[in-house]
Amino acid sequence: MNREYKNIEIKTFVQRILQIFITALMVGIFVCTGIFFTKLHKIDVNYDINNHIHEIMLDNQELMLNIERPSIYANFESSGRKLSEIDTKTSELIALLKENRQLNKAEEEKLSQSLEKLKNYVKEFNSLLGTSGSDFKSFNVLYAQSKLIDVKQNVLEFIFATKISISSIKNYVDFLDTLIENNNNLILEYKNTMASLKQESKIKTDDIKLLEDRIKAVDEEKTYLILSRKLLHGVKQLHEEKEEIKNFTDFENILTQLKLQVLTKIEHLETTNEQLILVGAIFAVLLVFVTFIIFKYSLDLTRALDILYKAFLNSPIQQILINTKNKKNLYIEYVNDTFTFNINTPTEQSENVRKAQAMNFYDSLHGVIDLNDNAKGFDYGTLIQESHNKIQEYNENDITGRKETRFFSIFRKSIGDNIELINKVDVTKKILQIKDYKTKLDNMQKKLDTDSLTGLLSLQALQDKELKDDKSNKNNIFLYLKIDNFNDLRLNYSTIMIDEIIKTFARSLKNALNVKDNDEVLKTTNIYHLQLDEFCIVYKNHEEAMAAADLIQKHFKAKNVNPIMGKKNKFELQINQNMELKDLELNIGISSERDIRKTNQEVINRLAQAILASYETIKTKEPYCVYKEGLSIEKQHAEQQRVVAQIRYALDNDKIFVVCQGVHNSLTKEVSYYEVLVRLKDEHNNIVSPGLFLDVARKVGLYKNIQEVVINKVFDLIENYPEAKFSINLANSDIINKETRDVFESRLARCSRPEALCVEILESESIDKYDDLSNFLTSISLRGCKIAIDDFGSGYSNFYRLLKIKFDYLKIDGSIIESLVVDNNARTVLETLVGFAHKQGYEVVAEFVKNQEILKIVQDYGIEKAQGYELSKPEEPHNIFI
Repeated sequence: MNREYKNIEIKTFVQRILQIFITALMVGIFVCTGIFFTKLHKIDVNYDINNHIHEIMLDNQELMLNIERPSIYANFESSGRKLSEIDTKTSELIALLKENRQLNKAEEEKLSQSLEKLKNYVKEFNSLLGTSGSDFKSFNVLYAQSKLIDVKQNVLEFIFATKISISSIKNYVDFLDTLIENNNNLILEYKNTMASLKQESKIKTDDIKLLEDRIKAVDEEKTYLILSRKLLHGVKQLHEEKEEIKNFTDFENILTQLKLQVLTKIEHLETTNEQLILVGAIFAVLLVFVTFIIFKYSLDLTRALDILYKAFLNSPIQQILINTKNKKNLYIEYVNDTFTFNINTPTEQSENVRKAQAMNFYDSLHGVIDLNDNAKGFDYGTLIQESHNKIQEYNENDITGRKETRFFSIFRKSIGDNIELINKVDVTKKILQIKDYKTKLDNMQKKLDTDSLTGLLSLQALQDKELKDDKSNKNNIFLYLKIDNFNDLRLNYSTIMIDEIIKTFARSLKNALNVKDNDEVLKTTNIYHLQLDEFCIVYKNHEEAMAAADLIQKHFKAKNVNPIMGKKNKFELQINQNMELKDLELNIGISSERDIRKTNQEVINRLAQAILASYETIKTKEPYCVYKEGLSIEKQHAEQQRVVAQIRYALDNDKIFVVCQGVHNSLTKEVSYYEVLVRLKDEHNNIVSPGLFLDVARKVGLYKNIQEVVINKVFDLIENYPEAKFSINLANSDIINKETRDVFESRLARCSRPEALCVEILESESIDKYDDLSNFLTSISLRGCKIAIDDFGSGYSNFYRLLKIKFDYLKIDGSIIESLVVDNNARTVLETLVGFAHKQGYEVVAEFVKNQEILKIVQDYGIEKAQGYELSKPEEPHNIFI
């Protein structure tokens, strides 16, 4: 009944607020009837100002368009005329604004200065334009005579281009300077040669004539180059001036700001007018509406109180109503039929007996509950234990299964000023269940904390006792040790023998710390077996950890071999009478005294530090290493190397495999085809999902190898299961990669059922070579393959280009489907996409249909096909096609 009580409180409070609101509305109606005035004149004036500003902005835009034309086509007379019009209209605008007190002295000065700057810029531009026009006429005179075709074409391109970078003009001017210098050098060379010929005894007239002609030709070419350079230099200055004018937006910004202010003022004045006209009517309607609401709330409160009274009489919860008006003489107003305070009392009792029991119960609550404070709401309760007529506070450490002991949750609530309601809820069954669950949990925790193979503490125990954030022992030191190259042993021995090696080593490790005369602290230290050959010991400080490391190194050493100071020992391990392992080494690492936070997301805890330090000893061969930031091993990309190793292992050992997830008819749930998805198994035969290795594969160049394996497996599925159809995901990178595309096209050419294959193209991936993609999809479509656009609606813009290609299925992005239950926007997007698809004649597939609720929505929107865990999970083919 907690909700009903709250509803009554809320409705009573709202009723009081509404009564105050009615009074305020009546006062507002009388006040508003005396306030009505017009501001039409001000609106007209502001519209006039807005029109002036609009005309100036249009003239300014026209001026900018004229300046934007190619340099030779720009008309400086038109620019000057338009600038004059802008100047005149701006003066009129300033006068109008000042007349209506909408422009202060500073704003007027700012507007005038910005206009003056614009005028100076345009005048400078027109001056440069005149000079460039004159140079262009001279250029035209020599244009037909010059044989420098490339130079002529390039110069003309620079002159008539609307958009070209200033740097490219400058570079070409530098190039012309080089050509001019070369011509100067060539003329000098010809003159020197001619001077030499004239000094000879027999003057060669023809040779001298030829050299004179060459000098003349080169000189004419040089003249043309100099004129071209001058013309281009002028064009560069014009473009620079254009950029300055384009970048000068002060004048336009000031006009825009003034226009925005005027429009805001107009909007405000018009809104005020409308509000003043309607306010009286609105207040009157509100007054009627609020009066109706108060009347309705009164009826609802009456009904709610009647329901609560009937519910109180028939409630299975034990309830008491106590009159607390006289604190010294409390009495029970009412107690319902289910109340009892004595476990041995018969079920059926008279009302007087139940009232007496209720009073005894209330008196017994003293000392357990503070009955002098205001009664709490039903959201709070107090747990008590009741045995016969004795009540005490609930104690979770004193829970017994005795029949005479019951557990209750007590809820108190004030009803009116002097009546208190007490609910007594029997929670005995739940309390005993909780106790049973805790007992089982403790037993499970003990099993988790103990390593079944060695009897040592487990990794779980280490995590619970040392690695959780709420632990106070955050400064403990971790000593980690591992047998070097233990994986080699695993390759050469059976699992049973490996277990024996680990147990033997664990016993030897305990013996190493329990030597005679050893420090008691080191002897009593707990040893944790993490996994396989990895162990960890926790100490209070570095002195204890390093002392333990020295003891372990001293214990694990080869017989009859003197250890080398500062280097790790080789040692033997006697497994049984017939087996002894030799030339073993230990990698020992010691952590720092605290976890190290690299970034907000990356924290190197002390166990990770000790592991990193142990790997450092593989390189240094030191007996042990104490972690410090900057170890060489830490700088390596350990995680990426691990993943790369997984990928290479999978490729080398045929551990790349595929799973199939059905795409179903959304109504009949029959499978239309299966989407083929990639997985790999690591060296421990653990299945790794693509999200954990595909990105790394792309980075290191192994993605192509994985995709080629998947392509072959898909075509194998088509041949092996003639009744089924399959789809494969191809990225744009797969299609533009010649090797991958060749593998696909080769298998497709040999495929007996190309119509059983659907190719899914990601709409969410960028498309660099659209023509290659279009040609590829057209080619496979002609062979009978189906085409689908995957992740449609994911936020990219490729779909506009992809829709030009004929395809069969449109797969809605899973993020949209997942959000359908909680996000109305997602439903709107889905409705738009489905409507579009159906108009185009495409079949729609909904991904990520993970529950019945989403499936129902998908069906309601008329989506033909659905895919997700609600319908089927990804399975290996041999589990599907039995």
